[in-house]
Amino acid sequence: MANCTPIIQVIEDGNGNPQNIPVPPPLLSPIAVNTNAAGALALVGATAGMIVRVYRVLLYAAAATTLTFDDGSTGLPGAIAFNGADKVLLDLELLPWFQTAVGDALNLNNGSAVQITGAVWVNLNAN
Repeated sequence: MANCTPIIQVIEDGNGNPQNIPVPPPLLSPIAVNTNAAGALALVGATAGMIVRVYRVLLYAAAATTLTFDDGSTGLPGAIAFNGADKVLLDLELLPWFQTAVGDALNLNNGSAVQITGAVWVNLNAN
């Protein structure tokens, strides 16, 4: 986890003076990733009325491949290219790295039959 607490400014008094209020990060669920198959890996199934938000990603690739997160079967912007054995960390931020549309599944698409391991931390919420 990051060693910082996100801050949001909120107007608290009648004079319009902003007050810094710490905002706790959302409750996150880790999802283990372990695949060596090309194609889509289901991370979170479609759930009516829910949005899946990805807040943290730590993935290792054993060789060259390209990974994309999919909203159902539609690729989300931000493909992650590995030129060889390597890792990627998208650390915790105030806003999610990726999110699905309401009611859609979250999948990880592996472009090659390469071993991928790691974890994805998500929040599943109605808004």
